[in-house]
Amino acid sequence: MNTPDQIALIRTTYAMIRPAAGQAALLFETRLAEAAPGLTLRGELLFAALDRAIVADAPAALAKAMAGGAPVREALLWALDRSLGPGAFTPPVQEAWAGLLEELSEADANPGAAAALAA
Repeated sequence: MNTPDQIALIRTTYAMIRPAAGQAALLFETRLAEAAPGLTLRGELLFAALDRAIVADAPAALAKAMAGGAPVREALLWALDRSLGPGAFTPPVQEAWAGLLEELSEADANPGAAAALAA
């Protein structure tokens, strides 16, 4: 489970991406198509779920989107990295996001995992 400092990093970096979420969504879709050609997930739906999870404290919405597993997590981390840039997507930020996405992708097996952002 993410620490309070990691949750703060996630919220801060998401606030940086939020104004350009459409561009980040397109980056996500491009990367997902390259990494897993048979797997489709519209980036705008994923970022809408991110918005609900982070801004509205409704992490279960994102847990459903993360059901695509490792390719979805990797594509989202890649899109976040490209959207934030190396100055903002530091190793601690990457670790916080990766931890959250891993927890959410396991939410079906562990219902408490979806509460990570509410901490």
